[in-house]
This record gives sequence, structure tokens and C-alpha cells, in this order.
Amino acid sequence: MLYRQIKGYEFIKPIQGKIGTLIGIVFNADKWLVTHFVISHGMGKAGKGLISERFIKEFDTDQNKIILSEDHAEDEIPTSSTKTQFMCKDFIGKKVVSSDGTKVGKIYDLDIPEKLKVWKVWKIMIKTGIKKRRLRISPGEIRSITPTEVVLRKEFGEIFPSTE
Repeated sequence: MLYRQIKGYEFIKPIQGKIGTLIGIVFNADKWLVTHFVISHGMGKAGKGLISERFIKEFDTDQNKIILSEDHAEDEIPTSSTKTQFMCKDFIGKKVVSSDGTKVGKIYDLDIPEKLKVWKVWKIMIKTGIKKRRLRISPGEIRSITPTEVVLRKEFGEIFPSTE
């Protein structure tokens, strides 16, 4: 499921009902595992918080709901991304360059399968700007992430072979 499709899902506590809405995801940029979900409790309520993926009991894609375990707890939202907690909102829109420094495009979405036992970033979607072409790359194709860009392992010619 794409990150943009997951945003807006409701967090449901079995007895209490709706407690908030999903507004973001936090992942580990070393292992690409989803570690937390960012929840908003709504206007006039207790603000925002983080819920660990281990408190997710069920992910209902038909009802757009995330059922939490009764013993769920919330953490505070980090003020900035680190390698251990990388906010999706800080990742979407990053410039992507090839290993030789040529601009490839910008990240526009992430694919996170909801049916697996482990929440993981599966694919990264990149708008290239070349005839509306888009790339789907795996996290293993990324060499490094800097504050301003994502650097791929391949050179530009390997990503877009010449058709001459």
C-alpha cells in the first residue's frame, strides 16, 4: 500500500472506539523498517503522538482503520529525522541523484505492504520528469541519504540506458 493511501486511516481502540487519525509514518533508514505511526487526536484534543508498530493488532484496508491493542502507549514525536527515526514527511520530496551526481528525480511516495508480519518500506517511488516516467526502486538501491538528497548506487547511464 502506498504511503499516501494510508494517511487518514483511523486508529481504533477496541473498547474506546476512534482515538485519532494517521498523519505520518516513521521508519528506520538503516533497515527500512516502519517503527512508528504518527497519530493526530483531532482539533482541540491532546495534539499528536507516536504509536509503535508493535501495538498494531489489525490493519483493516476495507474500513480504512487500524485496530490497536488495549495496552498501546504513545511516545513523543521527534523534532527532526535521524537514521533511527526518519519521518516520511522529511523523505517525500527529496531530490534523487545517481552515483555520478546527475539528478534523477524526486521521491513522491513509498510502498509499504500491510499484509506482511514486519512493516517495511518495500519500494520508493521517484518522479523523473522524463516524459512523465516514474521509477520504483528498492531501498537496497540507495547508497546514502543526506539532508538534501538521496544518492543511488547506479550511475545515470545504468538507470536510463541510451537507446542509440
